[in-house]
Amino acid sequence: MNTSFAASLAEILPYALLIALSPISLVAIILNLFSRRARQNGPAFLAGWVLGLGLICGAAVVLIEAGEEAYALSPSLLESVGRTLLGAVLLLAAWRQWQKRQLAPSTPKWMAAIESFSPRKAGLAGFLLSGLTNPKNTVLIVAAGISITHAGLSRPDAALLILLFVVFASLGVFIPLCYFLMGGSAAKAVLKVWQLALVKHNALVMAVMLLIFGLLLVTKGLRGLIA
Repeated sequence: MNTSFAASLAEILPYALLIALSPISLVAIILNLFSRRARQNGPAFLAGWVLGLGLICGAAVVLIEAGEEAYALSPSLLESVGRTLLGAVLLLAAWRQWQKRQLAPSTPKWMAAIESFSPRKAGLAGFLLSGLTNPKNTVLIVAAGISITHAGLSRPDAALLILLFVVFASLGVFIPLCYFLMGGSAAKAVLKVWQLALVKHNALVMAVMLLIFGLLLVTKGLRGLIA
C-alpha cells in the first residue's frame, strides 16, 4: 500500500464511519431483523445498502472528474469549494437535529411497516436509505468522492478505495445482522435495547456527529481557499 493510498484511505474513513454510525440506518436494520422474514430481509437490506453506497460514490467520482474536464476547473479550487459547501450543509443539518432533541422520540411511520416487508422491499429500503433518500449520507458520500477524485491514484486504486469506503460505511448494518444471525434469542433482546436507545437519542447523537464533521469539512475547505 503506497503512502498516497494510505493517506486517502485515512481521509475518507471518518466519512464512512459517520455513515455507519447513523442512528437511522442502525434502527432500520434492527427493525428488519424483527420483521416476519428477518433472515431474508436482513441480508436483502444489506445488499441494497451496499449497492446504493457503491453506485452513489462511483457516480460522484465520475461526475466530479467529468465536470473538471468539461469546464477546465482547477481541481484544488473545486475541492476546497466543494468541501466548504458540503460542510455548511452538515452544519445546517446539525442545527436542525439540535432543535429536534427536545421533541418526543418517535419512529417514522414508514419504519413501522418494515416488519411486513418482503425481501425485495427490504432491499429497496436499504438502497434508498444509503443515500438517495438520506441527504446527510449523500453529502458524506460526495465528500468522500471529492477526496478519492483528487487523490491522484490509478483507476484500480481508486476503485479499491471506493470498495473500502463502502465496506466501512456498511459496518453499521453488517455488525447487527451478523450478531442477530449468530446470537440467537439473546441477540434479539440486546438489539431491542439498542433500537430504543437509538430512537431516544437520535437527534442528539446526529447533531454532535454532524457538527464535528461539518466543522472538519469547512475548516479543510477554507484552508484550501486561503492557501
